[in-house]
Amino acid sequence: MGASSVRRSGGQGAAGNIGALPIPDSRLWPAEIRAWFSKAVGEWGPLDIFVFDYGQVASCILHDAITVAAILPVDASEWHTEGGYPAFIFDSQRIGAIQHRLGCAGYNVHVLTPAEQQKQQPRKRKRAAVVSIAHARRQGEQA
Repeated sequence: MGASSVRRSGGQGAAGNIGALPIPDSRLWPAEIRAWFSKAVGEWGPLDIFVFDYGQVASCILHDAITVAAILPVDASEWHTEGGYPAFIFDSQRIGAIQHRLGCAGYNVHVLTPAEQQKQQPRKRKRAAVVSIAHARRQGEQA
């Protein structure tokens, strides 16, 4: 493969075909697309996946594209790396099925349209109280 910044990841997975797809080195993804993604989605976590719905087509980019390809079958014609970063571009009629499958795998799928991408504000994360199991046991023993 030489000095290419594109690698092929792992073997063929049971669900996805990530091993057959070229993935540009994430350290070399263009800063512009990273900045655009961050501005478009606001605050996000490791279980958030963003689908950009443009009407007839939809896409997942960067790390989200890789995650989707690891879980779902992605045709090589839907996988793009021409911009120096991974992009999964697909028929928008598949959004519901993709949401369902990723949701079953524990991901929160957010579908954004171009208008929503412009208005996106940082999401407020709900924080739950941290519970000490040892403290709760001591409380139970004292009762």
